[in-house]
Amino acid sequence: MIWMLDKAFLERLDLGAYDAQTIAKRVGVPLDVAKEFFDPKRQYRVQSNLEYGWVAGKNRDDQPTLVFVGRPRLSGENEDPLNAISFDLKTGKVSTTSVKVDDEDGLDDAEYVLGMLEDEIGFDHVGHANVLAFKHPKMWHYAVVPLPSHLHDTVVGADDADDDEIELARDWIRGGDYVLHCGNAYFMSSKGEVESS
Repeated sequence: MIWMLDKAFLERLDLGAYDAQTIAKRVGVPLDVAKEFFDPKRQYRVQSNLEYGWVAGKNRDDQPTLVFVGRPRLSGENEDPLNAISFDLKTGKVSTTSVKVDDEDGLDDAEYVLGMLEDEIGFDHVGHANVLAFKHPKMWHYAVVPLPSHLHDTVVGADDADDDEIELARDWIRGGDYVLHCGNAYFMSSKGEVESS
Protein backbone atom coordinates (compact mmCIF):
# COMPACT_ATOMS: atom_id res chain seq x y z
CA MET A 1 0.00 0.00 0.00
CA ILE A 2 1.66 3.17 -1.23
CA TRP A 3 -0.02 5.45 1.32
CA MET A 4 1.77 3.67 4.16
CA LEU A 5 5.06 4.55 2.47
CA ASP A 6 3.82 8.13 2.20
CA LYS A 7 3.12 8.16 5.94
CA ALA A 8 6.71 7.30 6.82
CA PHE A 9 7.98 9.83 4.28
CA LEU A 10 5.72 12.64 5.49
CA GLU A 11 6.43 11.97 9.15
CA ARG A 12 10.18 12.39 8.67
CA LEU A 13 10.02 15.18 6.04
CA ASP A 14 11.42 18.56 7.09
CA LEU A 15 10.03 21.07 4.60
CA GLY A 16 12.69 23.63 5.53
CA ALA A 17 15.68 21.34 5.11
CA TYR A 18 16.06 21.32 1.33
CA ASP A 19 19.48 22.69 0.28
CA ALA A 20 18.82 24.36 -3.08
CA GLN A 21 22.51 24.77 -3.93
CA THR A 22 23.32 21.08 -3.41
CA ILE A 23 20.17 19.98 -5.23
CA ALA A 24 20.87 22.31 -8.18
CA LYS A 25 24.29 20.70 -8.63
CA ARG A 26 22.98 17.16 -8.14
CA VAL A 27 20.14 17.33 -10.67
CA GLY A 28 21.56 19.95 -13.05
CA VAL A 29 19.16 22.87 -12.76
CA PRO A 30 20.14 26.53 -12.44
CA LEU A 31 20.52 27.65 -8.83
CA ASP A 32 17.79 30.29 -9.15
CA VAL A 33 15.34 27.61 -10.34
CA ALA A 34 16.17 25.36 -7.39
CA LYS A 35 15.93 28.27 -4.93
CA GLU A 36 12.51 29.26 -6.24
CA PHE A 37 11.25 25.66 -6.23
CA PHE A 38 12.37 24.91 -2.65
CA ASP A 39 11.68 28.36 -1.18
CA PRO A 40 9.64 27.88 2.05
CA LYS A 41 7.57 30.91 0.96
CA ARG A 42 6.75 29.35 -2.42
CA GLN A 43 3.05 29.48 -3.17
CA TYR A 44 1.35 26.44 -4.66
CA ARG A 45 -1.77 27.06 -6.70
CA VAL A 46 -4.50 24.53 -5.88
CA GLN A 47 -7.71 24.36 -7.89
CA SER A 48 -10.88 22.94 -6.38
CA ASN A 49 -11.56 19.31 -7.18
CA LEU A 50 -14.47 18.00 -5.13
CA GLU A 51 -14.27 14.69 -6.99
CA TYR A 52 -10.85 14.09 -5.44
CA GLY A 53 -11.83 15.58 -2.10
CA TRP A 54 -10.98 19.28 -1.75
CA VAL A 55 -12.23 22.79 -2.43
CA ALA A 56 -10.17 25.97 -2.53
CA GLY A 57 -10.99 29.56 -1.70
CA LYS A 58 -10.61 31.96 1.21
CA ASN A 59 -11.82 32.23 4.79
CA ARG A 60 -13.60 35.17 6.43
CA ASP A 61 -10.18 36.80 7.01
CA ASP A 62 -9.42 36.63 3.27
CA GLN A 63 -6.71 34.03 3.87
CA PRO A 64 -6.24 31.35 1.20
CA THR A 65 -8.00 28.24 2.46
CA LEU A 66 -7.99 24.63 1.35
CA VAL A 67 -10.79 22.40 2.66
CA PHE A 68 -10.59 18.61 2.58
CA VAL A 69 -14.05 17.09 2.18
CA GLY A 70 -15.04 13.67 3.51
CA ARG A 71 -14.25 11.69 6.62
CA PRO A 72 -10.51 11.01 6.59
CA ARG A 73 -10.27 7.33 5.79
CA LEU A 74 -6.72 6.94 7.04
CA SER A 75 -6.89 8.46 10.50
CA GLY A 76 -9.98 6.83 11.93
CA GLU A 77 -13.59 7.52 12.71
CA ASN A 78 -12.91 10.24 15.27
CA GLU A 79 -12.15 12.98 12.74
CA ASP A 80 -14.62 15.52 11.40
CA PRO A 81 -15.50 15.27 7.70
CA LEU A 82 -14.56 18.85 6.77
CA ASN A 83 -11.00 19.96 7.53
CA ALA A 84 -9.85 23.45 6.55
CA ILE A 85 -6.27 24.66 6.30
CA SER A 86 -5.82 28.45 6.13
CA PHE A 87 -2.60 30.25 5.27
CA ASP A 88 -1.23 33.60 6.37
CA LEU A 89 1.04 34.22 3.41
CA LYS A 90 2.83 37.12 5.15
CA THR A 91 3.90 35.23 8.27
CA GLY A 92 3.84 31.66 6.93
CA LYS A 93 1.47 30.62 9.72
CA VAL A 94 -0.82 27.71 8.91
CA SER A 95 -4.02 27.21 10.92
CA THR A 96 -6.46 24.32 10.90
CA THR A 97 -10.19 24.12 11.56
CA SER A 98 -12.45 21.09 11.55
CA VAL A 99 -16.18 21.29 10.87
CA LYS A 100 -18.77 18.84 12.14
CA VAL A 101 -21.50 17.85 9.70
CA ASP A 102 -25.05 16.83 10.59
CA ASP A 103 -25.69 14.91 7.37
CA GLU A 104 -22.60 13.16 6.00
CA ASP A 105 -24.65 11.90 3.06
CA GLY A 106 -24.75 15.54 1.94
CA LEU A 107 -20.99 15.62 1.43
CA ASP A 108 -21.55 14.57 -2.18
CA ASP A 109 -23.65 17.72 -2.74
CA ALA A 110 -21.42 20.69 -3.56
CA GLU A 111 -24.10 23.23 -2.58
CA TYR A 112 -24.55 21.61 0.83
CA VAL A 113 -20.80 21.48 1.48
CA LEU A 114 -20.13 25.05 0.35
CA GLY A 115 -23.13 26.38 2.30
CA MET A 116 -21.97 24.67 5.46
CA LEU A 117 -18.43 25.98 5.02
CA GLU A 118 -19.71 29.51 4.45
CA ASP A 119 -21.82 29.32 7.62
CA GLU A 120 -19.14 27.75 9.81
CA ILE A 121 -15.89 29.42 8.73
CA GLY A 122 -16.96 32.17 6.33
CA PHE A 123 -15.52 30.17 3.43
CA ASP A 124 -15.78 31.79 0.00
CA HIS A 125 -15.35 29.21 -2.76
CA VAL A 126 -13.15 31.05 -5.22
CA GLY A 127 -12.21 27.82 -7.01
CA HIS A 128 -8.49 28.15 -6.39
CA ALA A 129 -6.07 29.19 -3.66
CA ASN A 130 -2.36 29.90 -3.46
CA VAL A 131 -1.14 27.96 -0.44
CA LEU A 132 2.15 27.16 1.27
CA ALA A 133 3.74 23.76 1.67
CA PHE A 134 2.41 22.16 4.85
CA LYS A 135 1.84 18.96 6.75
CA HIS A 136 -1.39 18.83 8.77
CA PRO A 137 -0.36 18.67 12.44
CA LYS A 138 -2.87 15.93 13.35
CA MET A 139 -3.72 14.12 10.12
CA TRP A 140 -0.55 13.04 8.32
CA HIS A 141 -2.35 12.35 5.04
CA TYR A 142 -3.22 16.02 4.43
CA ALA A 143 -0.20 17.83 3.04
CA VAL A 144 1.26 19.86 0.18
CA VAL A 145 4.92 19.06 -0.47
CA PRO A 146 7.29 19.92 -3.32
CA LEU A 147 8.28 16.35 -4.22
CA PRO A 148 6.95 12.81 -4.10
CA SER A 149 8.97 10.48 -1.88
CA HIS A 150 10.91 8.81 -4.70
CA LEU A 151 12.05 12.14 -6.15
CA HIS A 152 12.84 13.48 -2.69
CA ASP A 153 15.29 10.61 -2.23
CA THR A 154 16.78 11.34 -5.65
CA VAL A 155 17.34 15.07 -5.08
CA VAL A 156 18.75 14.79 -1.56
CA GLY A 157 21.09 11.97 -2.54
CA ALA A 158 19.46 9.35 -0.34
CA ASP A 159 19.65 6.78 -3.12
CA ASP A 160 21.97 5.90 -5.97
CA ALA A 161 19.89 7.58 -8.64
CA ASP A 162 20.50 6.71 -12.26
CA ASP A 163 20.43 9.20 -15.13
CA ASP A 164 16.71 8.62 -15.82
CA GLU A 165 15.78 9.36 -12.20
CA ILE A 166 17.91 12.51 -12.20
CA GLU A 167 16.25 13.62 -15.43
CA LEU A 168 12.79 12.97 -13.97
CA ALA A 169 13.67 15.08 -10.90
CA ARG A 170 15.08 17.84 -13.10
CA ASP A 171 11.89 17.92 -15.22
CA TRP A 172 9.71 17.93 -12.08
CA ILE A 173 11.59 20.91 -10.63
CA ARG A 174 11.63 22.84 -13.90
CA GLY A 175 7.89 22.23 -14.32
CA GLY A 176 7.08 23.54 -10.84
CA ASP A 177 5.02 20.45 -10.02
CA TYR A 178 4.15 19.38 -6.47
CA VAL A 179 2.22 16.75 -4.50
CA LEU A 180 -1.07 17.23 -2.68
CA HIS A 181 -1.76 14.48 -0.15
CA CYS A 182 -5.44 13.86 0.54
CA GLY A 183 -5.66 10.17 1.43
CA ASN A 184 -3.68 9.61 -1.77
CA ALA A 185 -0.69 11.30 -3.39
CA TYR A 186 -1.95 13.56 -6.18
CA PHE A 187 0.74 14.81 -8.55
CA MET A 188 -0.18 18.40 -9.33
CA SER A 189 0.84 20.75 -12.12
CA SER A 190 2.07 24.25 -11.37
CA LYS A 191 -1.43 25.41 -12.42
CA GLY A 192 -2.97 23.44 -9.55
CA GLU A 193 -4.54 20.66 -11.58
CA VAL A 194 -4.29 16.93 -10.89
CA GLU A 195 -1.95 15.30 -13.41
CA SER A 196 -1.89 11.82 -11.90
CA SER A 197 -2.30 9.93 -8.66
